[in-house]
Amino acid sequence: MSDTIPTAKDLMNPAVRTVYANQDIEDVEFCMKMASFHHLPVLDDDQKLVGVVSERDIAYALADKTKARTPISSIMQSDVITVPPTMPADEIISLMIEKRIGCVPVLDTAGTIAGILTETDFLHLALAHVREKSHHYGEGTGYHR
Repeated sequence: MSDTIPTAKDLMNPAVRTVYANQDIEDVEFCMKMASFHHLPVLDDDQKLVGVVSERDIAYALADKTKARTPISSIMQSDVITVPPTMPADEIISLMIEKRIGCVPVLDTAGTIAGILTETDFLHLALAHVREKSHHYGEGTGYHR
């Protein structure tokens, strides 16, 4: 890794799976499970971001089986924190820690979702960093593979 701090654009997953605010909770749960995602951005009919729903939000809601056909908009987090593609990774990490959030949608200048960053993306970054550093430490340190 170079000394340059990567940006949201460098790390984000641009293949963002989204759901619509009027989809019911049970359908969104199915989409989430099929794609193995833990967070999904929620769009309105105009394709604008209006919320994010997490696996935890859905599990909590579905504890009451009568909510299965309720629109996802009733449980989504509507106060979504987003970042621009140019934001440095260290600032995004600090923001996610401070706000205690597991993902941030990346919005372009038009307000369209360009990607998403999750805790897992940053764990992959940390793993790559540790593996790179282990080559500098050499054998016998417990870091070398």
